[in-house]
Amino acid sequence: DPVDEATPGGLFYAVNGQGAWSRPMPPPQSAAAQAPWRSVPLLLPSTYDHGQTSLRFCESVESGHSSHADSAQVATLLQISAPPLRMDSQAKYCCLARGDAQILLRLPGGLTGGGYKENIWDQASGSLILTEAGGAVSDEEGMPLDFAVGAKLYNNTGVVAAIHPALLVEVVAAIRHIRQVAAQEETTSLKTQSNC
Repeated sequence: DPVDEATPGGLFYAVNGQGAWSRPMPPPQSAAAQAPWRSVPLLLPSTYDHGQTSLRFCESVESGHSSHADSAQVATLLQISAPPLRMDSQAKYCCLARGDAQILLRLPGGLTGGGYKENIWDQASGSLILTEAGGAVSDEEGMPLDFAVGAKLYNNTGVVAAIHPALLVEVVAAIRHIRQVAAQEETTSLKTQSNC
């Protein structure tokens, strides 16, 4: 826990339509562990101004879980200079919900393809915590995550999350732009090859 070094972790929870909270998890033998349960509401700012907010994104440690190169392209387009916060698990959502980072990118297969589909259990509770705190979650196309079609997010590709819906729109627009440029470059390359 970067907020409280004496606390090695935290418990995050949410109730649909009622909010999200966190509770520090101090070492079991510490005096803090004997104190009454103390939950803190997670409330992200209700307004967002890209020019006034320094941005940092979360991504998986493993590059096989998310394309670090594509995340770096998105960061460059959004003028993010802070290094990514890399971790695995749904803890990334918790970091956004308490403001340690502002964007979560999970881009398995990269922005140019890949057939990987996320497991619902890897995204459901974290996305609920973030949205109840005031953030927003979608796939790479800006579509809501569809948890109703089975064990995987078959109707979605990738996961994008942000601390505010307006920021989510900016991130999805950056992803679209990068895809369009890549498609144009591929078309140009194919035309050049066919002319040879």
